[in-house]
Amino acid sequence: MLELRVLLLLLIANGAPVFARFLMGDRGGLPIDFGVCFKDGRPLLGPAKTWRGLIAAILISGLAAPLLGFSIMTGCAVALLAMLGDLFTSFCKRRFNLTPSSRAPFLDQFLETVLPLAAYQHTLGLSLLQIGVIFIAFVVVNWGISPLLFRLGVRKKPY
Repeated sequence: MLELRVLLLLLIANGAPVFARFLMGDRGGLPIDFGVCFKDGRPLLGPAKTWRGLIAAILISGLAAPLLGFSIMTGCAVALLAMLGDLFTSFCKRRFNLTPSSRAPFLDQFLETVLPLAAYQHTLGLSLLQIGVIFIAFVVVNWGISPLLFRLGVRKKPY
């Protein structure tokens, strides 16, 4: 089923940074924004958005993509776009004065899901309805699995 395969690719892309931090600890955790602040005095992105996470998302998604029936390039591109969506969300959250890793339901999941799916809609063969279904499924899975990963010590917060 196409929707399930795309959902799994997105979950891999978004989960790879979390598992990379869990496995590597602080090694390679250089923030993407290098600690720079925006003109409002708040961090550009925050310390949780690291090069390690970005690279892990792209590499692991690229490797997993053929197992899900997609090309390596599609896996890498979907991951990159998911991470760019996540970075833009972090930028917006800092502007709203939300702390790094704070919870913003739906906003946290929206761009990291919809941006890659909209950009690769034709490549993946998705309808707008399928994109909506995948987004809702991503939110439900994300909200369901995050508390479990927190209890297992993989995530720092239960969301």
